[in-house]
Amino acid sequence: MVLYGLDTMLLLSYFAAGFDIGLTIYTLFHLFGLYKIFQGTVACWALARIDREDRLLEQSLARGRARVKQTMAEYDPFDDYPTPRA
Repeated sequence: MVLYGLDTMLLLSYFAAGFDIGLTIYTLFHLFGLYKIFQGTVACWALARIDREDRLLEQSLARGRARVKQTMAEYDPFDDYPTPRA
């Protein structure tokens, strides 16, 4: 993205020599391409953040399931007067 931006800036510097319709179209194409590359980069960052949050959620759910499993293993359905556990 940086190199493409530098190439676009080089094209913009050619406008000092004079106006040319071909150069204008070429520069607009470069600016559009640079914009789309930027959009793709932002989308990639968002996907990476979602993936990171998804992994954290899965870890949290696994810990919760382990706690429920441990609690259910300690549960005695036939105990009429359960004693509180510390």
